[in-house]
Amino acid sequence: MRLRKPPIGVLIVALVSLTMAITSRANSIIPTLDALSSGTTFIYDVTLSSSTSHIQQNESFFIIYDFAGYTGASESLTGNWSITPELTSTLPAGINVTPPTGDSGSLMNIRFTYTGPSLTLTGPPDLLGTVTLNSLYTIRTKKSYVGYDRDNETPPAPEGNNGRVTVAAVPLPPALWAGLSLMGLMGVQGVRRQRLNKAGE
Repeated sequence: MRLRKPPIGVLIVALVSLTMAITSRANSIIPTLDALSSGTTFIYDVTLSSSTSHIQQNESFFIIYDFAGYTGASESLTGNWSITPELTSTLPAGINVTPPTGDSGSLMNIRFTYTGPSLTLTGPPDLLGTVTLNSLYTIRTKKSYVGYDRDNETPPAPEGNNGRVTVAAVPLPPALWAGLSLMGLMGVQGVRRQRLNKAGE
């Protein structure tokens, strides 16, 4: 069977999409759930992925999206940072980060903004420190994050990052768990009936 070559238009779209994906994941601030996190306490390591980054006063930030059951946050980061819980998050104009899709509007986003004197940090990648988010829930899922700072060019150019990070999730209602359990039981009984029917043939 001869394989058909995809139309040139499809190849161009794919190439543009790949370029956008690479750009959106440029060097910047990255939160990662620490292995020591347990229960309703979520501890994140916060790193700079580039070899040299400029953390700008009232400009550099990162946001963890859709953290369910949010009850509070703290930070132990290099310099001074503010913590802002918000149901929806607006990104500054002109930054090279694609806003995440699917921001719920009912689950809290937590924005960390650098407020101290501007810093220049060199690497290999630097650990900025940790942040702790507390939740009512122990269930976990993956949601979006974005980060933004500047690189080591002259003058420093904007650089951004986005991806997925583990956050707290809303547990399924007991009634739904009961429904799923019932469906599972019915499925098992159906398999048993099929086996009995085959055995009797």
